[in-house]
Amino acid sequence: MTGLSAVAAVLAAIPAAAAAVEPLDTFSVSIGGYVTRFDTRVRADGELFGGTTIDLSRDLGLDKDDMIGFLGVS
Repeated sequence: MTGLSAVAAVLAAIPAAAAAVEPLDTFSVSIGGYVTRFDTRVRADGELFGGTTIDLSRDLGLDKDDMIGFLGVS
């Protein structure tokens, strides 16, 4: 290894100082929504016995069709 490549290898191994990053936005608002549509059934089986089937809409009272809205401010 030549002297110049040895110096380059040492300089590459030294961590650079971290500088604080200024945020691009100082204020942000997000608003939106989405429609859920699902028909999900879940079943967890053990090693010896079959598990219980759970129908999310029937057993947990979740609607198959629903609209969910969101609002975010930062």
